[in-house]
Amino acid sequence: IPSLISGADLVPITPITPPLTRTSNSANNNAVNGINPRFKDEAFNDVLIFENRPAVSDFLTILGPSGAALTVWALAQGNWIWGYTLIDSKGFGDARVWQLLLYPNDFAMIKNAKTNTCLNAYGNGIVHCPCDASNHAQMWKLIPMSNTAVQIKNLGNGKCIQAPITNLYGDFHKVFK
Repeated sequence: IPSLISGADLVPITPITPPLTRTSNSANNNAVNGINPRFKDEAFNDVLIFENRPAVSDFLTILGPSGAALTVWALAQGNWIWGYTLIDSKGFGDARVWQLLLYPNDFAMIKNAKTNTCLNAYGNGIVHCPCDASNHAQMWKLIPMSNTAVQIKNLGNGKCIQAPITNLYGDFHKVFK
């Protein structure tokens, strides 16, 4: 059974701190035009992606189609986000609870209730880091689907969140225990 750990020994010792950011002087940044551009040379950009302050959602759990809940499995910043069944992640408590910081045009940052860190696209996965409104890897597009589900696509790398359960029949019974 999975268990929540500190994870401090699993990430670099270098502290992960959000940068100081500033608002843009661009007249094009508003609720309609939305996103400030990313630098082409990948240099640090201290300009907020949206000028707007976000609206904050109620607390929620993010489930994939297979029933996997997005879960912080190690508390130290920079650790991976995993998908667990609800029964397997019961002991994680608020590590599987999230809030959406809602921006214009269906964009959001996704903040964890236990760690107060945000989902950050990293390589082929997702880690949790201090929330940074200038970081494209922490901005997610919420795309409504015809079946009332929502696809969550990262602004920085264009990839969508997925949390598959690899043994659907083997793990399915755990949902009903």
